[in-house]
Amino acid sequence: MATLALFSPDATIAWARRASVHPLVLAHGSGAEWVVGSSPPESVHVAAAALARRLKAKLLVDLRDGWLDEPNKPFLRLLPVRRWHEGRLEARSLSQATRVLVTSEGWRRQLVRRRPEIGPKVHVLTNGYPATDPPRGDDRPAATPGVLQLLYTGQFTYSRSTQRPRLVLEPLWLAGRRGARQGDIEVVGNLSPEDLAEIDAWRPRLADIGWRIGVHEPVPRNEALGRMRRADGLLLLSASDAAIPSKTFEYLPSRRPILTVTNKGGALWELGEQVPQMFLSDPRDPQGSLPRVEAFLDACANPDPDYAPPEAFTDSALARQFREVLGLPRSPG
Repeated sequence: MATLALFSPDATIAWARRASVHPLVLAHGSGAEWVVGSSPPESVHVAAAALARRLKAKLLVDLRDGWLDEPNKPFLRLLPVRRWHEGRLEARSLSQATRVLVTSEGWRRQLVRRRPEIGPKVHVLTNGYPATDPPRGDDRPAATPGVLQLLYTGQFTYSRSTQRPRLVLEPLWLAGRRGARQGDIEVVGNLSPEDLAEIDAWRPRLADIGWRIGVHEPVPRNEALGRMRRADGLLLLSASDAAIPSKTFEYLPSRRPILTVTNKGGALWELGEQVPQMFLSDPRDPQGSLPRVEAFLDACANPDPDYAPPEAFTDSALARQFREVLGLPRSPG
């Protein structure tokens, strides 16, 4: 926190300033047509913009997260002076850029709403599937009759917004009160003390409807991918209106049903409406979402649902899109 307060936009700004004038960097980049800066951290855009000017190259600003929109850094929400200063840095980078990439239509809307003058050069390039596919086929254990195995991976509370475990647990509890199946919920991730306390408070309510919940420490990524494939269903939560969590692209190749708890009309909701594998629940209307939650639980009982991950998020599809944005010819492959 202290480091964030002292350095703007972040602690790597000293590296960014030095890299943008370093003789070896300038020599290596000589003749480049494009300079690409991808954040976070945002200081890379300061370096990329300076390099592009010195090399007389085009600048691509790649925002993998919002800068001033739904910012991760609390200073941008709490300190107007800090937001003003980083707003100037953002404006310089975006004004200089030939192309700007964001990871969802939600991010694009928020950015263009603030800076309409850059609208024509803002394009959406989502994240994609992991390089290593999760196991498929016979790796799923024999299920206990009538008992579903649901999995949530990752954190609940994080810096951009507070998303509590109850937002995922409440729709399952409401469905369970109507007699919609029973099961075990496995939470794997680095949870805060507040999250653990909230989960403990929900245990008795879940037990009353035949559900158990277990919490486990984080596991290596490959192991997590395998657990996703072995689960009957996956639980996904996003309180952001603009972000599509990277976990989404780990969940989809598992081919398991996904209960997606997110704000109606947000970027993740819009994606879920196009993907049959995702069952949408609005945390602001848990009662109205009950039919979709019950449909999710029914789908979890199917040992081999026919969910093909969308081709749009494969490396090949994203590479084609990236080349099109830059105006490059298609690769021979």
